[in-house]
Amino acid sequence: MYLHDFKKYNSRAEALDSFHYENVKNALHVNYCWDFLPSAAIDIIKRYSMPTIDILDMLYMYKYVNPKELVDMATYATGLHFRFLERETDLGKKIKSDFDILIFQMKNGVDYVVYMGIHKLYSEAQIAVSVPGNILNIFYLLPSNFEEIKDISYIETYKWDYYILFGRYMFYCIEHNASDLHIGVIHQNKEPKYFVMCRIGPDREECNLFTLNEQSHRALIKDTIKERSSNQQAILDLDAGLGVVVTLADIFNDGNLEVRCTVEKVLGGYYCVCRLQEVKTTALSLDELGFDPLIVKSIRDTIQRPSGLTIITGKIRTGKNTTMASIGLDIVRMANKPSIMSFDDPIEILGEYPQTDYKGEISLLKAGIRLAKKLDLDYVLLNEIPNAEVAFGVRDLVNSSIHTLTTWHMNRVWHLPHKLFEYFGESYRDLISQINIVCNQRLYKRQCPYCQETIHRANHESDKRIHDFFVRYNLTSSLVSRGCEHCNYTGYLKGSVVVLPEILVFSQDLVLKLFKVDRPYDMELVLINEMKDSPFSLEYQMKNALLDGRLSPIDVLSIL
Repeated sequence: MYLHDFKKYNSRAEALDSFHYENVKNALHVNYCWDFLPSAAIDIIKRYSMPTIDILDMLYMYKYVNPKELVDMATYATGLHFRFLERETDLGKKIKSDFDILIFQMKNGVDYVVYMGIHKLYSEAQIAVSVPGNILNIFYLLPSNFEEIKDISYIETYKWDYYILFGRYMFYCIEHNASDLHIGVIHQNKEPKYFVMCRIGPDREECNLFTLNEQSHRALIKDTIKERSSNQQAILDLDAGLGVVVTLADIFNDGNLEVRCTVEKVLGGYYCVCRLQEVKTTALSLDELGFDPLIVKSIRDTIQRPSGLTIITGKIRTGKNTTMASIGLDIVRMANKPSIMSFDDPIEILGEYPQTDYKGEISLLKAGIRLAKKLDLDYVLLNEIPNAEVAFGVRDLVNSSIHTLTTWHMNRVWHLPHKLFEYFGESYRDLISQINIVCNQRLYKRQCPYCQETIHRANHESDKRIHDFFVRYNLTSSLVSRGCEHCNYTGYLKGSVVVLPEILVFSQDLVLKLFKVDRPYDMELVLINEMKDSPFSLEYQMKNALLDGRLSPIDVLSIL
């Protein structure tokens, strides 16, 4: 029977009558999804160069109640049963002896090996993963194709779908709360080694779903761009070594995930960073961010001001836009119902206010900022100041008494004068008196509370920076997690990445101190002294996190 013959029939009875399987038809008391069979047949035709297959293979592939009922059904088709069972028994023996399903999966990018037989003895050959079916890379292992693929030589007949494989990686990132996927190549002993890693909080972790070679590495990136990017010129630019930034739209066809890919051509392949831009429908409130209550109160007091510049800073991937969305939610809920609009690239959280996605087009952003004054806005949220031109537009908004909130990439709050000088040159001092507050953020992984023990300060004498921190803040001991079954023996709670904030409030006294000095590095010293003993400093917040066991002493170095 040819697989494409399934397309001719509209019902179970019609198809079975055509193939004269009267005994099989009488035994079909199981709940088959018959309407799915035609598309299933087409799918197999696309993936394999196999013209024929038994109808029993097809029925077994989709929707049966249990193997016993299938065996009962097969006993009615005696001629078919003996021939099929003979092949199946032979296949089962080979699976047990020389066919390693797991190696097959890893080497060939296969998520799910479906072994289609009727003997319970070989049910162990079926390997399942908890992944939506539309992004599974499924290989159908049949008695009729086992001989062809047992030595992994099936690659010439299998129709690779690298876009599905890319979706599989994206699903892994979502399941593990990863923000980015890194695909690249390194060289060890003069041989290329292709890797995939995902960023979870501040760390990168290996993502060993499948083993990639040069062909699959290149195809994974290029085929996905061809499938989902509207910028087909990017493929030519990539081959020319120019480097590209593309947006891959609607990865799962549900409107919830876009991916921004930055790709650079490197020796042996590409280095590709995929930023997951998962659209969230609700923002967390300021109270839900886990900040110190005093910091939350200070932020709330600040956003009550009718004008000025509020800045959220930190390293890349420290949750700056999440904090700004939470502030936006607070603004919307003010009693006086202020007018607010955001300018985003991209829109990551759907807010309760008008939002503009300028999609990286600086000209659109500048035009939007120019119009903001005519839109009768009280607040403007800008998720990044990309260059000096936009910075001058932001200054114009602030000078027009529009309270503007934005994010910058900055290490500590006292580096602010250098950033102002970078954007505004010699006129950088003009903006200082209009700054409301600077909120700086760090990320750390929360320790597991189930396996903690007390470690005394003397144990940290071998690491001078940690020991000095303990001495300075009068810490005699701390809690350290050693690993247990709750944390998979890592010492950290899975997916528990916590934001550690510090804030600098620009009071009138602080502004006067800054105006008494002339250069950015002099201002930096003023701000360092201002933060030295502040309860809002990063060091003070770290001290509290160490005392209650949330922060591991070893992570002090990565934060500072």
